[in-house]
Amino acid sequence: MKKRKQTRTNTEVPVIPYEELPAKTIRANSEVKLGMSVYHHCKAVGMLAELLLGDSLSRYSDAKWIKAVGLIAALHDLGKVSPTFAYRLFDAAADPRKKSLHMFSTLSSNESAWGGHAGVTAIAMSDLECPKSWMVCAASHHGSMPNISDKKEGMAIFGGVGWAKERRRLFERLHRDFGSPELVDIPEEYIDFVSGVVSVSDWLGSSESMSSMSRSSLSTCSRVYTNSGLSAGEVQEGVTFEQLFGFPMNGTQKAADASYQGPGVYLIESPMGEGKTEAALWLAYRAMCDGARGIYFGLPTRLTSDLIHRRVSEFIGKVSRKDVLLNHSSSKQSKARLGISHIGSEWFEASKRGLLAPFGVGTVDQCLLSVMNVRHGFVRSFGLSGKVVILDELHTYDAYSSLLLKELIGFLESVGCTVIILSATLSKGKKEELLKSSNSKESYPLITASCNGEIKEIVPSDFKAKTVHVNVSDDRANCESWALSKAATGQLGLWIENTVSDAQRTYECLRDLADKLDIELELIHSQYTGVDRAEKESLIESVLGKNSGDKRYSAKRIVIGTQILEQSLDIDADFLVTNIAPTDMLLQRMGRLWRHERENRPETARPEVMVMAPNWEDALREPRESFGGSAAVYSEYLLLRTLEVFESYRDCGHLSLPEDMRSLIEMTYSERVECGEMAHWHSVLFFGECGVGGIESQRQYGLGSLSEAVRTKRESEVSTRYSLHEMGKVLLVKSIEFCQETSRCIIESIKGRQIVIDQGMDTEKKSSILSDIESLMVPCAKYP
Repeated sequence: MKKRKQTRTNTEVPVIPYEELPAKTIRANSEVKLGMSVYHHCKAVGMLAELLLGDSLSRYSDAKWIKAVGLIAALHDLGKVSPTFAYRLFDAAADPRKKSLHMFSTLSSNESAWGGHAGVTAIAMSDLECPKSWMVCAASHHGSMPNISDKKEGMAIFGGVGWAKERRRLFERLHRDFGSPELVDIPEEYIDFVSGVVSVSDWLGSSESMSSMSRSSLSTCSRVYTNSGLSAGEVQEGVTFEQLFGFPMNGTQKAADASYQGPGVYLIESPMGEGKTEAALWLAYRAMCDGARGIYFGLPTRLTSDLIHRRVSEFIGKVSRKDVLLNHSSSKQSKARLGISHIGSEWFEASKRGLLAPFGVGTVDQCLLSVMNVRHGFVRSFGLSGKVVILDELHTYDAYSSLLLKELIGFLESVGCTVIILSATLSKGKKEELLKSSNSKESYPLITASCNGEIKEIVPSDFKAKTVHVNVSDDRANCESWALSKAATGQLGLWIENTVSDAQRTYECLRDLADKLDIELELIHSQYTGVDRAEKESLIESVLGKNSGDKRYSAKRIVIGTQILEQSLDIDADFLVTNIAPTDMLLQRMGRLWRHERENRPETARPEVMVMAPNWEDALREPRESFGGSAAVYSEYLLLRTLEVFESYRDCGHLSLPEDMRSLIEMTYSERVECGEMAHWHSVLFFGECGVGGIESQRQYGLGSLSEAVRTKRESEVSTRYSLHEMGKVLLVKSIEFCQETSRCIIESIKGRQIVIDQGMDTEKKSSILSDIESLMVPCAKYP
């Protein structure tokens, strides 16, 4: 290896051999002591990295860089061989050796100027002529790459030539320990993957059980890795579809099974209620039997992920002994954990680390952060690599999130993932964008597999067609009367509004009349507290769910709500009233009609929907006034296109589902030349007004979130959804009392729930109280 000539800046700096330098301090009986040495910590982290790689070693066996990952991870703390860092640890442990480094006492508090020991690692690796990709992976383990543009290896603040030689000695020893791999560059597409391996290995190597040991050993590292809960463990093979789900495959599920070819991208387009979730989980099971590292099931909202968590947990329980972690920004209220791990349990409650769990359910947002320029984004990248990633309800995302999704899918393909996309109503343009190819078949339902650059399309057979009777009305009073008359005959109805305020208003309008007719009303929306919402979900599913049994018709009932009712809730209504929404959303809502076969429906019932919509002339002239709150949720242009499609149903008509779904969606979303008022609203959709809010500005915003040219941001500084209003949460309380004598604070929520905060609480109690508070909070917009 070529040695650079060192710059002699201060040869009088006392040098301490790396073998005698600590990597950590530990606390024992309220006393701070020095922990494992730098060398043994580095070696342990390198060994843990090789354990983490696991199957990846065989997956990338032809790549020379994979053989160096253990060494790269070991080099992450090379920069702890520096006098400023050593002084800080010696000082904390009251070690007499700090006296020899007293001249660094002021510098040690200013390490942030060069990124601390991670910055020294980067500087040293650059001087040692390691590939730049190695330096990025090793030195970013605190979340981002330190800025070292004006720093040099031989500078006095880093100990001059003498300490540089110690760093070189440590490098050479670690290089030998890990088999003397070649210093070959890591391909750009794998840098985030390796960075994630390094960071996670460091977390494991920094656990209390490791840091308190004097030496590293493979047996200790293996035990720490096993106890971390990171491994998916053995998957029980030979389980049949019927054993997993309790029923035989239908046409969609058979087609999905036939499409499986290993890692790649699979798109399942099928009507609502056709078992897409089971089809996806079956493909995931096959992929795990072929070596996939686990599953992450991503959904559009926290609510839908809460609901699907139970179904995925039941599935995993039949093939593995692992728990399924619920992972989203509010998931602290979930009791799901990683099982036996004492090391991992605390780590995996942090959202940025939740994707490391072998099995997880959460929002797609957690995945999107893996491709955005955020601190520790590469940890998410590693957490997803080699897994099965299921992306549900893909049609619900805006232009900004869709751009991130496209980037995410490309990344997942590059790191050996099996990506399964589920959608009942995906437009042709979005589909081609995600798969990066055009379809040869216009059939619906359709299973599309894209593996190794080849496209395979399978049309499911023996799916059941359903006729839905459609009415469109601009008379709200007529819609109310229609719904009440249906419910009065014993039919169970859904009423879906586009905003919370509209849902609340509808509930108030119907309440008095419903009482007189002995009709029960239920209201559900996203602004309830977590506790109240869970109770309402449970009630609605018990009455309208697949297994509602005798409860279904125990009372006359209409359930009023927002978009919650169109996604992931497995509910089944006899009739539907809905405010107008883009065609794909309307079809989703219609999918809640007669979702399951039942023999006890009222004789007068038939699958029927009433769409509330303004007349065409008024809507075209003043769409914002005509569509009301809906125009604040959906694009005026898309609402107009949808209204144009459904105008023919003013005097009643019918749809054949799924046969008509593809044509209805394309009639709404296909590009065309517009004129007059429609041209104006088309321009607003794409370019916004005053440069804000249009598809193009969303895309530019998305490109900025992906760019590495800007400063790496904290997760709290970025958004996975495009919004002009930042959202937050508030806790609504009746009273707050503080008792000075006991140092206790007692908070009473508006629901009468008491939360007691004690100054002397342990960590477990604090976590429990935070979960309680989170479950009682409600969302609200933040205004300046």
